[in-house]
Amino acid sequence: MADYGGYVERKVNIDAYLGSIIYIAFVHYDVSDEYLLLLDDVSIDYDCPGSTDLLANNITTSTADLSWSSYSSNWNIEYGVSGFAQGTGTVINDVTNPITITDLQPNTNYDFYVQDSCSATMVSSWSGPGSFTTCNVFISDLTDEICDNDSILFQGTWLYTAGIYSDTVVAFDGCNDSIYNLDLTVLPTYDETIEDSICDGDSYILGSQTLTTAGTYTEVFSSSLGCDSTVTLNLYVNPVYSETDEDTICDGDVYDFGTQRER
Repeated sequence: MADYGGYVERKVNIDAYLGSIIYIAFVHYDVSDEYLLLLDDVSIDYDCPGSTDLLANNITTSTADLSWSSYSSNWNIEYGVSGFAQGTGTVINDVTNPITITDLQPNTNYDFYVQDSCSATMVSSWSGPGSFTTCNVFISDLTDEICDNDSILFQGTWLYTAGIYSDTVVAFDGCNDSIYNLDLTVLPTYDETIEDSICDGDSYILGSQTLTTAGTYTEVFSSSLGCDSTVTLNLYVNPVYSETDEDTICDGDVYDFGTQRER
């Protein structure tokens, strides 16, 4: 812009209008210059401003949604474990806002940087870092045993059969969940029926029972695995016979009676 003393450079900061459509007009209002206004070399210079408000949301053990505030429509990001040197992280070009990054490690601190791409030849400096921590998972591996026909309560569910069971308990913060794994074994129980006999007047021991009469009896034993085994006994009592016999021999003769020899 020129006055009678020569050209004078004038600069106006229009940062306040960033992101808006801007109209520029030149108005001359100084009547002392007889409405004379000379303009030359008018230019608009701008830089690619970069992003602000770097945030991470919807964080899980392996993913996170990254977002930021920006006037651009195209961005590059770089992320890595907190403290990484830029240039050594994972770079993704031409991303959307927000973007979901995956394949993260649980319970790990991460940093990320954003670069605005204002045109094919103009990019901003890197903004950041934004920081976040992935969720953790607490895993408990459990083992247990039950006897056949028994049950066990696992995380609110009654279990009856052998197998591997898993239950996830969601933390109140929606992040640090707990996973319980149960390896359940079902031990066998045994049912056995046997038959035996005794002579009248004798007795038979079955577990805690002393038996003297014929019949069917049941006794529950504990197996080597700790589970109950049921034994059913069919017991028979055989009669004992008593008989009196008379016989004669001559004096000097021998009489054999069973194992005995009498004279």
